[in-house]
Amino acid sequence: EFRLKRLQGMEVYPPQLRDFPRPVINLIGCVSLHPSIQRLFSTRKDLFGKDVSVFHAISSEMGSPQLERSKERRLTYDNYIPGGILKADWMQKHSEKVPAVVVALFPWDDEKMRGKENEMLVDLETIKRSIKSRNIKLLVAMVVRSATGMDFTAEERYIQFKKRGELDSKSIIFIERENLSDSAKKLEKTLQELARTHYKDEAKLLKKESNRGINNLPRVIQLTLLIRHAFKVAYYGEFRRDNQTTLKYYNKAYNHLRELTIAELKSNPKSPLKLNEIKTVAEYINFQITKLYQWLGNTQDAITQFQKHLKSYKPVTGPIPELVFQHHAWLARQYESFGQLLEVIGPNATRFSSSLQHSQQHPGFYYQAAAHSAVSRRESFETPTLSMYRTSAAVQKLKSELPPVPYNSASIDPAQKYIGQEPDHFEDHPLEANSLGETARISKEVELSLPEIITRAVARELTMDHSSVILRLLTQASDQYKGSAKSNHMIQWITSQLALEYYLSGQFEIAKGFLDRIARSYRQEGWWSLLTGVLYTSMSCALDMKNAQDYFTCAIELLNPQMTNSWEEKKQIQQSIMEYVKEPQLKFADPKSSVIPPVDIPIDQNHPLFNLKVQFAAESVYANKPLDFLVRIKMDFPLPMTFSKLRVHFSDSSFDREIVGSVDAPADGENNLSFIPNRWREFHFNFISKENLDLRCRFITLELGEIPVSFHWDFSQWVVPSTDPRDLKLNFQERMGTKILAHEAMLDLHVEHNSPALVEEFYLLKVILKNIGEPISSGKLLCQILPPADECRFVTNLETKQSIEEIEIPAIDHGEKKEIIVYFYSTVVQRKRVVFEVVYQTTENCTSIKKETLDIPVQVPFSPVFNFFSPSFHPILPGSGSIVTNQPFYMDFDLACTTPFPLRLNSSKILLASNEDRPVATCVGSSNDQNDQALHILTKDKKFTLWYQLVPNVSGDTIQLGHIDLAWSRYEDEISGKLENSGNSKEKSDPPITVTRLTIPQLKINSAPFSVKIDIPTFAVVGTVVTLSLLISNHTELQQDFTLLVKENTSFLFSGEKQGTFSIHPQSTYQLRYNLLPLLAGRQPLPHLEIISKRLQKELPQVKQSRYIFVNPGHWASKTSSMG
Repeated sequence: EFRLKRLQGMEVYPPQLRDFPRPVINLIGCVSLHPSIQRLFSTRKDLFGKDVSVFHAISSEMGSPQLERSKERRLTYDNYIPGGILKADWMQKHSEKVPAVVVALFPWDDEKMRGKENEMLVDLETIKRSIKSRNIKLLVAMVVRSATGMDFTAEERYIQFKKRGELDSKSIIFIERENLSDSAKKLEKTLQELARTHYKDEAKLLKKESNRGINNLPRVIQLTLLIRHAFKVAYYGEFRRDNQTTLKYYNKAYNHLRELTIAELKSNPKSPLKLNEIKTVAEYINFQITKLYQWLGNTQDAITQFQKHLKSYKPVTGPIPELVFQHHAWLARQYESFGQLLEVIGPNATRFSSSLQHSQQHPGFYYQAAAHSAVSRRESFETPTLSMYRTSAAVQKLKSELPPVPYNSASIDPAQKYIGQEPDHFEDHPLEANSLGETARISKEVELSLPEIITRAVARELTMDHSSVILRLLTQASDQYKGSAKSNHMIQWITSQLALEYYLSGQFEIAKGFLDRIARSYRQEGWWSLLTGVLYTSMSCALDMKNAQDYFTCAIELLNPQMTNSWEEKKQIQQSIMEYVKEPQLKFADPKSSVIPPVDIPIDQNHPLFNLKVQFAAESVYANKPLDFLVRIKMDFPLPMTFSKLRVHFSDSSFDREIVGSVDAPADGENNLSFIPNRWREFHFNFISKENLDLRCRFITLELGEIPVSFHWDFSQWVVPSTDPRDLKLNFQERMGTKILAHEAMLDLHVEHNSPALVEEFYLLKVILKNIGEPISSGKLLCQILPPADECRFVTNLETKQSIEEIEIPAIDHGEKKEIIVYFYSTVVQRKRVVFEVVYQTTENCTSIKKETLDIPVQVPFSPVFNFFSPSFHPILPGSGSIVTNQPFYMDFDLACTTPFPLRLNSSKILLASNEDRPVATCVGSSNDQNDQALHILTKDKKFTLWYQLVPNVSGDTIQLGHIDLAWSRYEDEISGKLENSGNSKEKSDPPITVTRLTIPQLKINSAPFSVKIDIPTFAVVGTVVTLSLLISNHTELQQDFTLLVKENTSFLFSGEKQGTFSIHPQSTYQLRYNLLPLLAGRQPLPHLEIISKRLQKELPQVKQSRYIFVNPGHWASKTSSMG
């Protein structure tokens, strides 16, 4: 619906032209059934996408007034003078009033109609007589409840009715009320065939007429009749949807019309009314051709036809120069209607031509061309030649009598006789007319005087709102180009035209919004010539809106050297600026308010009209010292410019300065704010610096006039450019800020430390202060970590370990030295920057600052390694599952020092975890048990090892055994040595002790129902008895039975149970003891004891493994005894 509302260009055409005509049918009789039948007909999409029925149906009662008889067809065209080319009502008559098929519906099985066949036949005969002269097809529809089961009597009645009515079987159809849907489909098919036949027959009759007696007529009349007949044949082809025939005869009609145009221009060159009729008919035919091409998807042929149409009729402006605006209106309509055809039927266009420019296939191109023609229409209408007509009383009177809707020659008025002729073109005339009245109508046209023709045209044109038409067309063009990245420049150009049109129509605010948007784009792309025109229009808008801010902004920009306006034009703009700032009430006084708001114009760093540079004399200066500031300004105005005030603003407002211009000041005086084009002016400012301040120039303002108009330089976004060689010659370096330093520090600040710091260590930093200046009365030591982090902090008290950021400094006399101990603490490995800043006051009330920055790396103190072993010292992987509950295993803990200096290990302690108040393991032995308090020195080339024997109590895939806490510190002798060598140590102090917690890796521990403890001596002697003891524990809640088998062994004689069974009560133990007598020396296998659980039918894994013992010879034992 939104799209249809925009398609006003095609609304000027009659509806019979805008869409394809539908066959007309006339339903007569049984009126109550008509709506149901029509709803069941098929539908199709019209040109605008709406669903419409395939027929245009007319509903009539039986016996109602029938069609008027058609006039007799001409047998000859002798002495015939056509009044025009195409009858105005012909298309409407044949698409809405004259049916192709008449359907006579009779209620055949109605009891009331039985025996009234004579009345039906009378009605049928009446219908036949009314349609005979028009060759309309007749179809008789018998309305019955059901066509099946008809009895013999009814069938005999039907045969008699058909015979008496002279009807054949093809002319009769049954409509069943009980099966109306199928009946309607059958009726629709029959109607379509009959309608096609009707329109085809009509076309044949017209072709015969064209070939009969036309060749002997004058060429103008002959061409008129050929155009008329070809148009009608083509229109009949549209009814039949015979696209090939339709295009053929429309093209034929158009070619004949071009010949008629040439003939008319030669025979009657001063007849504007006839030319208007020809151009309107050409417009109709061109629309039909392009519409059909576009509907068929052949955009290339549609565009070719349209270009041919323009080439033929664009030069035909008419014989009256004053009425050329009518030709531009006609051109605008051609472009707009074709653009809307491309837009509406665009999705069906499948064959685009690569030979055509993309713009020629774009609807926006034609909307823009239509807008251009509409502008030409207004310009040609507003010429001085027509001024006397626009203001004449006759025109104003005629304008008041016209209808509110503007006249358009493409529309069809009910009073029109022929298309393209004015509604009153054929009013009655006293001249005698021939039998057809044609002569009288022609003579009326001849008698119209030139002033009368112009008066009528001007009166009609005055009813037209040109701006609204132009704005609508430009908006449509812009909407078409939106969304395409390649059309940005086209959109900008259309937007500029929209802005100009809004300005001309007095809608200044809307125009200003468009202009500002365009100006931004033109500035970015450097289109200075286009920007110049936009700024002129924008400046005029601002004046009309009484907007001083926008006016002066545009005016100043137009003075830029980049703008393409002439020097004289720039000079006039500057003179206007000076005039308006002196008397702003002349142009900017608002009736609602007497106050004109100040104007603030921001000036950027690279403004082509202004060149401003600032300089602080030095990058830094100490407090209470003189500080110089210089401002240099150069302007490129066409004429000298005098300002009223110069303001300089700093980051500290107490430094702000102001110069008020004076007319009496000397030429080079600082109070003289006159600027000569392209000449530098310098302004000097002197200050006494304050303490500890970063001073920057924030902005500078030059004020002009009484409003005032302020030119504003904001330095917050400026970038200091590289030094200009010309400035170096002047000893000038642009500098927008300076740093005012505190009183020069006379203090030595030194920090002693031994890098690196270690994780979780309180790292000792000794800050040494030595006063080499005036006595210090008070001060603070500020401690900072860069960047700040939660995992780092400073402390001074190792008992409270509270974080600190500053430390008070006591009084320090000249030459005196103070030491401050600070500890740095970090929990993560990193590299941190530490800043110590001393802020102090001297007895002379001077404040000074001294800083020292350190980079402190933080690393781990040592690298721990955990290893696990079975009771027989076989390595065990943590996740292998070889560790079982209640079975001891060994843990080896190796500690390697990673620091460049030695560490002192004060103590180590294992902390085993608990699971539900039960320790996950029990430590049954440690290599550190008897030497727990011993001190160990760790260096890079020396490892520290601890052994633990642990018995797990719980099982699981990821058992966390616990932690080992190591208490350590830096080795005191190493630190003391460094401090003594530096000569700064007064007394020794123990370094702080750090406790580091190391987590034991997770283990996979399996549960075991039994455990075996084997007691074997470390060695044996040949011939000496040794004892082998096995202690078997039952950890289950059941009694367990076992079988015992001792396998043969030739290396030992042994005593004890060799084979048997034994039982172990729940949570109890059982001991087996054997006495072994070694027979052979060397590494000998011990007898294998095979112990199998009866319940589990498995051998105990603890005894399954083979074990060995080293047997010494007997003489080695006796030697050992004698040595003892």
